[in-house]
Amino acid sequence: MTQKPVTKDTLFVLDPHNHIVDESPRFCPPCAMVTGYLHYYPEVAKQLDVITVSPVRPRRQIIEQIGEENQGSPVLILADESTVPDDIDVQLFDGRRFINESRAILKYLGQTYHAGLPL
Repeated sequence: MTQKPVTKDTLFVLDPHNHIVDESPRFCPPCAMVTGYLHYYPEVAKQLDVITVSPVRPRRQIIEQIGEENQGSPVLILADESTVPDDIDVQLFDGRRFINESRAILKYLGQTYHAGLPL
């Protein structure tokens, strides 16, 4: 399958207002951590494509990019031209690079966009 080029780093997070379990609202803690980082550093958020998706699987928008087995969130799909520091674990699906661990996403964002790094 030929994929469209990715020209900007693209972050997928789960919608915190769209998931009810046992009549209680639920949210994804790793997504909240990454979203909170973007509120701390709005200059980083402005340089990304941030896409909020429903928590309900299948998550089609993510699957179209990196396959059904990689539809977890948060996930950062890297722009084709992005340079990734050697100490960050990058996954690969059909030629598309992505980071699917929240602390690694924060570390990448801090290093790449010259913002705060996690302690």
